Amino acid sequence: MKNAFRKLLLLSMLPTLVVAHGAERIDPAVAQEASAAGMKTVAVLSLASYDELLKNIDFIGELAGQPGSAQQAEMMINLFTQGQGLAGLDKSKPSGVVVQTDGMSVEALAFIPVSDARPLLDVLTAFDITSEEGENGVFTVQAGPQELFVKSQGNWTFIARTVEALAAAPENPQQLLAGLDKEYDVALWLNVQNLPAMFSQMAIQALQGGVAEGLRQMPGEASADYETRQKLVQAAMSDIEDAIRDTDQVTLGWSLNTEQKTTHLDFQLVAVEGSKLAKQFAESAAVKTSFGGFVSSEGAFTMTLAGKMTEEDIVQAVTMLDDARRKMMDRIDQEADLPDDAARETVKAAMGDLLDALQATIEAGTLDFGGSLQLGSQSLTLSGGARVASSDKVETALRKLAELAETEEDFPGIEWNADSHGDVQFHALQIPAPDDEARKVFGDQLNVVLGIGPQSVYFALGTDGLQAIKDAMDRSSSGAGKDLPPVAVEISLSQIMRFAAAHNADPQIALLAGIFSDLEGKDHISITARAIKNGFQYRMEVEEGVLSAIGKAGATMSGAGAQNGF
Repeated sequence: MKNAFRKLLLLSMLPTLVVAHGAERIDPAVAQEASAAGMKTVAVLSLASYDELLKNIDFIGELAGQPGSAQQAEMMINLFTQGQGLAGLDKSKPSGVVVQTDGMSVEALAFIPVSDARPLLDVLTAFDITSEEGENGVFTVQAGPQELFVKSQGNWTFIARTVEALAAAPENPQQLLAGLDKEYDVALWLNVQNLPAMFSQMAIQALQGGVAEGLRQMPGEASADYETRQKLVQAAMSDIEDAIRDTDQVTLGWSLNTEQKTTHLDFQLVAVEGSKLAKQFAESAAVKTSFGGFVSSEGAFTMTLAGKMTEEDIVQAVTMLDDARRKMMDRIDQEADLPDDAARETVKAAMGDLLDALQATIEAGTLDFGGSLQLGSQSLTLSGGARVASSDKVETALRKLAELAETEEDFPGIEWNADSHGDVQFHALQIPAPDDEARKVFGDQLNVVLGIGPQSVYFALGTDGLQAIKDAMDRSSSGAGKDLPPVAVEISLSQIMRFAAAHNADPQIALLAGIFSDLEGKDHISITARAIKNGFQYRMEVEEGVLSAIGKAGATMSGAGAQNGF
């Protein structure tokens, strides 16, 4: 899973990689059959129909307290086109851009559902964009130094940089969108495997050149730090090459559902079937979280993450951990607040135990975590749990630090084995609240709980933390979260704004809290990653209440700004 996220980031670094729709909804064979002979589709941009876009504008306007926004938009278009409107536009059909290649060069072909381009071209003359009709109904359009060619064919008008590209225009270009227009309002799709090899190689060489330039040892940089940086950068370059070789399709798509009153953004990565990356995706998808019980409707923020690390991930993570270990031990040796060498050795031993547990977890290769933040107007509870190999070393480290801390007069002490639940032993610590603000949230004492199981570690901070862990453990044991995707994040904005307003006198925060108070239950933002064939789909979804709150807040603040002369 970690490897998949990194590959997404690395792909975004390549200027030739334009993202678009993924494998579950688009069939490359369909797009390929619709392409001109000998040409391969590299990328597709899809834009929803005029009617659909106006519906979205109307919906957003209503949320912002401005009904009739679609009519206002049409009035602006009429004004812009000197009363002619979008003459000849079929308002029920989408528009798009298709980028194709013959293996050496790329050519873009744009199309709009207009049966006759002349009225639209006439409108453009008012903006110093001239056009001249030539042979076979092809118009040469001049906008400053930029020259384009335009031709109407059937119910469509095509735009391209060359006359040859227009000659290859299909009878029904909507087929090239292969369903993108039905799934999304705006979508991009990229077929990485169809990118001309020389373009991919040029991108890699450019990155390698930049990396080589930046890999010189910096003045004052320690040799050990330089060596670690070299290893990590070289590993990143290897990941880029792997990403280009193993990635089949990348997708970005946005949709506004005016009926369900939600909006979502999808990002998909699909690997070449049978590739190393496809196998990694399949392995991560097979991992089910053991901490799904932390996902609760009561949480202001909940999260679960489960997946497999690749061998390359493990090597890189251990390299970084070794570097962190070395630097940490050096800092402890130089720490002036520690009373003597014996104390320094105790801290170093404790930190070593924690890092050993972390390294053992990394080398086991499975990531599994769940956590929850619960907020009341005057309370906060943060709790979570994670799979940890050699979890006994966590307790060993805690006992070493506690033994050292007991020499301090104000150390409250740790209550060892304060409670247990299943095979988990809990240790508790109460710390006096440091100031009045903390006392408002936590009371006079800040309660900290640490639970140690055979292959797990739990933690909690704040009100009723121990009970929050126990409840989550029970829900996990009963199967809660068994169907959760590998990544699941959910945020309740009403809880967060209510808590923020109780502890901050900013009137804008109070305004937002008041707006969200009427929207509880429809106030969530969720982020998920789910498995698809040979890949993953990452989705961010926003509920009706959040959209409505954004609209109301924007309208209210705009009104306030207008009253103040802005």
